[in-house]
Amino acid sequence: MKIITKDDIKPVCPHCNKELEEIHRKKETLSGTLLQPISIYVCPYCSKVLSITTWYSW
Repeated sequence: MKIITKDDIKPVCPHCNKELEEIHRKKETLSGTLLQPISIYVCPYCSKVLSITTWYSW
């Protein structure tokens, strides 16, 4: 399978179908757990969650 880099693609929100020129991120810290911090990525138009990422702090 080929991976092709293209600069003319505009991502679309899977919830509201608007073209995304930017994505908003909210950072949170979970207390009492090894998973810290987390980032929540949301659509700037409908505010629905697009992704949540986390990483371990050892």
